[in-house]
Amino acid sequence: MAITLPSPVVENDAKLEKHHHQAVHDSAVAAADQDMAANHATETLKSTVKSSKDRRGSIDAPETAKRHAKAHQQAFLSDETISSHWFYRLFAFLIWPINHFFHRIEFPNLTDKIDPKRAHLSISMHTTHNADIQYGIIASQKTFGRVVRGLVHRQVMLFSPWLAYMGMVPGYRDTAVQLLSQGYWVGVIPGGGEEAMRGHENAYALDWPSKRRGFAKVAIKAGVPILPIFYQNCEEMRCNPVLWSWNKIHYGSRIYDYIVALNIPYISAIVKLIAEFVWFFVATFFSIPMPAKVTAYVGDPIECHHDDDVDVVREKAYMALQALIKEHQPNGIDRWRAAKMWWYDRQQEKQAKQKSKAL
Repeated sequence: MAITLPSPVVENDAKLEKHHHQAVHDSAVAAADQDMAANHATETLKSTVKSSKDRRGSIDAPETAKRHAKAHQQAFLSDETISSHWFYRLFAFLIWPINHFFHRIEFPNLTDKIDPKRAHLSISMHTTHNADIQYGIIASQKTFGRVVRGLVHRQVMLFSPWLAYMGMVPGYRDTAVQLLSQGYWVGVIPGGGEEAMRGHENAYALDWPSKRRGFAKVAIKAGVPILPIFYQNCEEMRCNPVLWSWNKIHYGSRIYDYIVALNIPYISAIVKLIAEFVWFFVATFFSIPMPAKVTAYVGDPIECHHDDDVDVVREKAYMALQALIKEHQPNGIDRWRAAKMWWYDRQQEKQAKQKSKAL
């Protein structure tokens, strides 16, 4: 019987084929492991972004902020992230004590009008000072845990970039829509600088430019309600001798109104811009705190839908805010009344503390 011995060549080919199959198998296993790792990483990222949503609906997503201009990025962080920043805490430390002593703000009916977790666009009137804006933002965070994203004049943001650390952003419509779409509270004062510079004698009278409809377009596009808010005694919060004297003179304001009304190309716009910056500086740094009890009254939400008419929504918002002013500030500026309300509120608090101690 003949015995056939295995050929060395055939044996080597078999070994090579075996190694090849093993390499293919190892490669497939490695690829599967990579796919599993990639899927796990994706799920982890989704979980991280999901968990970054705080209990108030705002999202702490730096990747979202990066898609916006540098001046806007801070606003897309969560309420907790903004309010825990050292600048915000320092600003609150400086602003809150003196304002709360003199004004003792309350929000008696906000939660009755709207769910604090729901996004909305709040509107209010502009005082001849800015103390109500600063105080109101801090008070909202302390009371409801929500940081209002204030839409600020673009030139003001340009020269006051620190406002970004308070959650404020330049007043661009697309930015406002995206903030509302992600569940944030957004606030705007439709009267703007025109309303702020109307003078003490015209306080508590809304002065919205006829073309000022951007806030209505924002609410309609985002599909969120407009929430009118009026701060009772807000004008009495400050006394500004510089602005008061300017109003008494009359000649300066008349010349300003005349130049702006002429609508001279470039000149009227430049005069208006300079006047607004002078007002902003004087109103911010020359105002004296006065005792005045402040109460934030909230009107019924104005629901907005994508097919709503802009002019109709604007008119509804105007009438709703004007109605709040008429109801809660029927006699205009009354410093004596505001001071008495402040004194009565302090006495009530003292009596409550004495009763609690007696118990």
